[in-house]
Amino acid sequence: MKRVTFLNNKKVIIIGAGGHASVCLEILIKKKINIIGFTNLDNKKISFEGVKFLGDDSEILNYDKNDVNLVNAIGPSPKNNFREEVSKKFSGLGYSFLPLIHPSAIIADNVKISQGVQIMAGSIVQPGSIIGSHSVINTNSSIDHDCLIGNFVHIAPSVTLCGGISVGDNSYVGSGAVIIENLSLGKSSIVGAGVTLRKDLKDSEKYTG
Repeated sequence: MKRVTFLNNKKVIIIGAGGHASVCLEILIKKKINIIGFTNLDNKKISFEGVKFLGDDSEILNYDKNDVNLVNAIGPSPKNNFREEVSKKFSGLGYSFLPLIHPSAIIADNVKISQGVQIMAGSIVQPGSIIGSHSVINTNSSIDHDCLIGNFVHIAPSVTLCGGISVGDNSYVGSGAVIIENLSLGKSSIVGAGVTLRKDLKDSEKYTG
């Protein structure tokens, strides 16, 4: 796995129009990326921060996969795979998802970032860490050295991962949680908000303190 880079000459379509989408939009604006518009399954919501409404997700198929990048701005939530389903659907059709990194985030040079990763304002990712496809490192979170974050993981705001932590695919770490160094979280595990985790978690295990 290597750091994924995209040239900003491709226009972008945003999928989603909720709170998470507004955060993604702010990054796109700061990076001066040209936005075609947004799609939304709820056709009643046809206004979003001044961005053109295109229709539901099927409208993406009217654009050549070689001419656009997508941003999956559907908000992540535990045990809800809709965000993953959308990403896999359009990836399977050959579309690419733009990684988003807020200008205020601090990312070490050798961090490996995959397609569709989103790293929000104030976050820090230290050397040797790997962030899997479509994972979200949310506002003011800290990922210390040599952490391995799987695919479709959500690290909620103000989380602290100490060094050498492995987080399995589709896991969710709640806001303000602290995970002690060298632990392993299985796939689809959940860590509750504000807790301190001092033990490994098995696949699908939930820890709330």
